[in-house]
Amino acid sequence: MVQVAQLRHQCSKYPYSATENRIVTEMINNYDAKLIQVTEAAERLQDNVIQLRNEQRRLMDEVDAAREQTERIRLTCIMQIIELAAAKGIEKARAIDRLYQIR
Repeated sequence: MVQVAQLRHQCSKYPYSATENRIVTEMINNYDAKLIQVTEAAERLQDNVIQLRNEQRRLMDEVDAAREQTERIRLTCIMQIIELAAAKGIEKARAIDRLYQIR
């Protein structure tokens, strides 16, 4: 932006032909327009990066929650297996006990 102001000042201070000044002015205006576009694009990219980081955090939180839920389900299954095995063991013990009582 400082360079643009300096170029404008030089054009007004050292007048050349009207055509040359118009060309330089157009170049300056084009430069300004491009600079504004690039700045706006950079701001949009920064906003996108912020949104992506927020989305990444949200997804990581979901992954952590899913892992915790998976671990709880796994432990519940293990407990049920243990309970079933214990119940089967008791049934077997009773069956063996009945066999010995018959003899």
